[in-house]
Amino acid sequence: MSKEVDEFSSLLNQGISYIERGDFDKAILLYSKIRSSFERLPKVRKTEELTKKVNIFYEELSLYLELNEANILANEGKLEKLKEILDHIYDLEVELNEVKSASSLLKTAELLRKDYINFYKVKGTNKKFKETYDFIEELIKKRKWNSVFREYAHLLFLYNQIIKVDESKKEELYDKLNNLLRNINVYKKMNDSYNKPKFEKHREPVQIAKEDKKLKFNDEIKINIKQKKVDEKKVFKDLRKAIEEGNIEEAVELLNK
Repeated sequence: MSKEVDEFSSLLNQGISYIERGDFDKAILLYSKIRSSFERLPKVRKTEELTKKVNIFYEELSLYLELNEANILANEGKLEKLKEILDHIYDLEVELNEVKSASSLLKTAELLRKDYINFYKVKGTNKKFKETYDFIEELIKKRKWNSVFREYAHLLFLYNQIIKVDESKKEELYDKLNNLLRNINVYKKMNDSYNKPKFEKHREPVQIAKEDKKLKFNDEIKINIKQKKVDEKKVFKDLRKAIEEGNIEEAVELLNK
């Protein structure tokens, strides 16, 4: 073995030992020397085995650095970039799965990646919760009640998703749901009261001729058939009723069915 190969192997083994001990700062500082030493090797000495060792060392450092980058992105709330780097972290975990020196780093990476994924989900869902909440307030002003109840059901779904991952948000978001529901019911009652007819004209009972009874019976059958086709809307109707009655717990249960 030549002097160049001896020097390279010594540097690389030192770098690997740093990684095994978790001393990544020293391993990073050493990487440029390892790379330069490798580049100085004669082409014939750059065997497949040595090249593989250098690449593995580089991937281990990359994984460490990307975990730190994920932490920075999470703190800055840059969710899209965080998602990209989490995908790349997973790819590196797969690449290093059989590498003995990376075993400790891989355990850390798996735990942190799962934490960051949960963070990503909660942050993203929190953002969607706020957007939906604001949208419902706009719908209330426009008196679009069907859309209000539909979006409120979606808000309940988002609430349920958030507290599954972060239960500390439960009380805060529950209060927001209650306040919004109170506003919905107040404005809905005011709207209904304003639009309620002040009097109704007396109507004579409608006489149905014998020849029309058969047609009416057939129409009722058609209505029943149509009703079967819209059975899937029952959940939304029950949900709307629960919302109108201010029963958030029942509404959440309906969403989970």
